[in-house]
Amino acid sequence: MLMSGFVRETKKAAGISADSDLAKLLGATRQAVNLWSNDLRLPDATHAGLMAAMQGREPLAGVAAVELERHRDNPIAVRFWQAELRKVREFIFRCLDTCAQKSQA
Repeated sequence: MLMSGFVRETKKAAGISADSDLAKLLGATRQAVNLWSNDLRLPDATHAGLMAAMQGREPLAGVAAVELERHRDNPIAVRFWQAELRKVREFIFRCLDTCAQKSQA
């Protein structure tokens, strides 16, 4: 996953274009956001979760995706984070099914 795309999607969802504006929304430094935007660093779990939430996604999916990238050279960690992403997806689909069933009732 390229962090630049994740940051770009977050800024688009928030209706902003500047790294400094995103930094203010996240409580991060402009320099940190700039490093993420240029694929030089990965955000911590809190910022990854906040950005995912700003995109309307499950925050834990953002955390898992960033951690998967952070540990991509560690097969054990990769399997762990892939399993966590699957759990988040399964949870989301269960929630969607429950919502659909309630709306049909």
